[in-house]
Amino acid sequence: MPNQYKENQVEQIKDMLDRCTIAVAASYAGMSASAMDDLRSKMRDNQIEFRVVKNTLTIRAANDLGKPAIDKILIGPTALAFGYGDVISVAKGLSDHINAARIPLVINGAVMGSEMLTGEQVTRMAALPSKDELIARLIGQMQAPIGSFVNVMAGSLRGLMTVLTRRVDQIGTDPS
Repeated sequence: MPNQYKENQVEQIKDMLDRCTIAVAASYAGMSASAMDDLRSKMRDNQIEFRVVKNTLTIRAANDLGKPAIDKILIGPTALAFGYGDVISVAKGLSDHINAARIPLVINGAVMGSEMLTGEQVTRMAALPSKDELIARLIGQMQAPIGSFVNVMAGSLRGLMTVLTRRVDQIGTDPS
């Protein structure tokens, strides 16, 4: 019979899995405690909850939520990164920290809604631009034709002003 501590852990994991938009599973074997603390700190700064989980308790929580396929990404000592907003920011945050700190963290896969992603898919997702970057690009592309139109219209006015200014100069210097 499970003890109260394990039941509380299952409930916490179930709550996090239910609320998150993406949960990325990573194998942390070979990481030092200081590297793990640094990673947790960086993830917290990005509003990502990074937590070491017990695989059996996570599988039990996932089964209760109707996500039994999660056992495919729980390989060895596992930590889950729970993201509650933009899914790309979680993958990008983990991937960027792995590359910058050169830590032996391996992304095994992710659960995004009811879909399972492989580690390779999560890595490819990390290479995508963020939501804010995509919005900025879209706005820039929407403004480009308007800016070009304003430039064309201003060019005609500049040309007219140049002709009028030269004519005024010509009349002002003409002795007749």
